[in-house]
Amino acid sequence: MSKVGAALGLRFHALAGDSELWKRRYFAKWVLPRARSVPQSKHLKLASTGTVYSPRVSKWLGHSHLATEGGNSIHWKTQYRLRHNWSKGTCRLDELEVSRPPLPQILIKLYSGVVITADKEHGLRAWSTKSPKKQLTELPFPKDDDTPTALYLTKGSSSTTSSSIEITVGFDDGHFSVYNLDVAQREFTIRFSQKSTTDGTITAIASAPPYLLTISDHKNFNLYKIPPHVAQHEEPSPPDQLRLLASLESNNTFAPMSLSLRCSASGVIASIAYSFFHLSNGWTIGIQELRFNRDGEHITSRLATTVAVQPKAGDTGLNGHPIDSSGKPNTNTRGFANLVSTDSIQHKEAPTSLSYSHPFLLTSHSDNTLTMYLVFSSADKLVIRDSRRLWGHTSSVSSVQVGDRGKAVSVSPRGNEIRIWELESAISSSSSFGSFSSPLSSRSRSMKGESSVQIHYEQPSSTPSFSLNTTSGAKDWGRRVSYQRDLDEISPPSTRDVDGWVGFDEEQVVVLRQRGLRAQFLECYDFT
Repeated sequence: MSKVGAALGLRFHALAGDSELWKRRYFAKWVLPRARSVPQSKHLKLASTGTVYSPRVSKWLGHSHLATEGGNSIHWKTQYRLRHNWSKGTCRLDELEVSRPPLPQILIKLYSGVVITADKEHGLRAWSTKSPKKQLTELPFPKDDDTPTALYLTKGSSSTTSSSIEITVGFDDGHFSVYNLDVAQREFTIRFSQKSTTDGTITAIASAPPYLLTISDHKNFNLYKIPPHVAQHEEPSPPDQLRLLASLESNNTFAPMSLSLRCSASGVIASIAYSFFHLSNGWTIGIQELRFNRDGEHITSRLATTVAVQPKAGDTGLNGHPIDSSGKPNTNTRGFANLVSTDSIQHKEAPTSLSYSHPFLLTSHSDNTLTMYLVFSSADKLVIRDSRRLWGHTSSVSSVQVGDRGKAVSVSPRGNEIRIWELESAISSSSSFGSFSSPLSSRSRSMKGESSVQIHYEQPSSTPSFSLNTTSGAKDWGRRVSYQRDLDEISPPSTRDVDGWVGFDEEQVVVLRQRGLRAQFLECYDFT
């Protein structure tokens, strides 16, 4: 009987891990409810909307990204567990020290399990957030006085490796450099470096190779086309040189800002989301879109804001006419008077952060809330509409980050609170996709936690399973930092701007914490 029982146990164990069974459960739990919540799906064929189970994952509405991971090689039990943990906010917490006194002004971005940091002292560094957590490689900047002020990561364009990450760094003297990181080989290589400009310090960057969008502290917005890869020490030919496609200048936009580049088969869309103060509406959000074809020819520009009052005929946009690359007002640009909004929410204070990933635009506020907007963009018009307050935080929200598939993460450093937002749930909970119900009913639903959960992490074991490697003098640093979250851990005013930075990918949320003037840590919340 013992042998029979053991054989049955092995059989049931194999069945419990059967990938096809978990694939069907994944469909029933995560795909089918989403497809049914979209009103437009009832007008389409069932097979194309994902309302009928199909082994071809590419047909699943909103889950086509899984088809690029190897088709049948996907471990569906792992995918189900990952989605379940995200929905419950259940994760494992580990910490990684990135610097000790003197603490540098550090920039951080997360991409596919790799954290890239940039600071004047160490240059570029790459860290693995998976087990074991460690530094992969580093590369000092060419000049000792190069101070990074903006950082952006995207998938590398290298055809030789699939584990390449493209890193763009903006500096205080107005120039930027493009690097490639080969994660498998643990090696940084510099691809392109622009000369210093007179536009001022670069404060934000967005990239969609070969296009690059930058903003300077002089409020100059430049869109470039980066030349193809050129071997080091090789002079590019004239067609391969950097091209400035457009340049705008604004006098009324204020931080925070968010840049976005979207490429399509017909062209590229450069978007700039920003905040400004309006006399009758308080702090307001605006978006400007620039559309170009693949050859870099300018097609159109449009502006939309959350101003509730429709402008009179003949009025210009709040920033006046756009400025073209020659520095002259472009009075022929179409769409700049298209200022449309519905149900505008007024704010007396500037937002603490802003994040835009089409079609979702989120702002965080010091009154413990977030505001979500939907951006509708087509070849004919650009509209910001359907503003909605998101409730759930118990203290001031310092940072919010929107992903590319309807998920967002926000953080309140003082309350040490991190919340995950399912933005599609916030929309589908209303009576219709295109319009929201009354603000009171929307608030009551949000307060019930319908569209967000708070992260709940597991306490680490007393004996660490791996060493946390650093480059700040502690070669064999294996101690665990205290997980007691006290108010005295809040950074002083001079360094509070970096504390609470948040980023996330498919598997992790990463938050930067600064313990006074003692050290800077990356908190890695692992949902696998």
